[in-house]
Amino acid sequence: MIGSLSFGEGNMYKQIMLFLLVLFLVGCTSVPTTAPAPSITQTLAPTSTPIPSSTPRPTSTPKPTPTRTPPPTATPTMIVCPGAPAITNKPKSWAYISTNPPVSNNVRKEPGLNGERVGRLVSGEIVWIEDGPRCADQYAWWLVRSVTGLEGWTAEGDANDYWLLQPLETFFYDTASQSSTSKVTLGVRQKYRVIMSGTYSLWVPTQWTDNGVCIEGDSELNPMFPSPGKLNGRVGADPYKQFARPFYGPCQKPKDPSETISAMMFSLDGGVNYDIPTPVIKQYREDHTYRYEVTGRDYPLYVRLGDAVLNDNYGQILVMIEEIE
Repeated sequence: MIGSLSFGEGNMYKQIMLFLLVLFLVGCTSVPTTAPAPSITQTLAPTSTPIPSSTPRPTSTPKPTPTRTPPPTATPTMIVCPGAPAITNKPKSWAYISTNPPVSNNVRKEPGLNGERVGRLVSGEIVWIEDGPRCADQYAWWLVRSVTGLEGWTAEGDANDYWLLQPLETFFYDTASQSSTSKVTLGVRQKYRVIMSGTYSLWVPTQWTDNGVCIEGDSELNPMFPSPGKLNGRVGADPYKQFARPFYGPCQKPKDPSETISAMMFSLDGGVNYDIPTPVIKQYREDHTYRYEVTGRDYPLYVRLGDAVLNDNYGQILVMIEEIE
């Protein structure tokens, strides 16, 4: 009977009741059936420091490919001709025959002393260097063409002197233009030699060929250096002389010899004042090339034609400047 439980049984009964009480208390606690995910106060990796996707290798530091030294063609080796002076000329440029000493240069069909001589270049003559140099017989030879059409090989110089020289500057003046100016400045009190070469016309081409036109003097068919971009024709003037001109009506000779002086002018003061220069040799030259001596004033050289109407002119004048020691 219940009332007659023994002490041992009563004690067991208490233990059972205590166990049930514990189970009841445990069941009443707020133990979630599913453990909640930790609240998102996770210490996330800073978004500004993203996980380096494959820690980028520095693409700018590639494998060090050997840096190649540029081939020597970047600084071409200067040609040296045994027995000849150091080469100072270059192809595709203007040059002139030395005036000191004033000797002529032989022009040959082939480079070398055995080449057939085809002509001579006189002192001060202007040439275009087409090719070279070629070494032969202890000379450096250049293929040149003079303003008069002589073409062949000529020597630059010997151990004592240069015969074929580069100018300080070369430029063209188109007689249809207002003026042309050197790029170099002529130093104060420094003496210079100016060489001018070429032919031009003060009249349009049809004025030389119209019916009833009489030509005074011996005109030439075309300018030595034609004006670009316009019609060229007969010419009758050069830097020093008007050697031919057309007339309508009966032929007549100029009454005043000064009318035959070319109106080619220089300015040494920046274009403020112009003067008609006088060549060193006051004589008409068939090669239409003249030399002048001027003294610099710390301005470039200006060249122009004293003609009121320029748009009917054509023909260019080659201007070359060299220092006088």
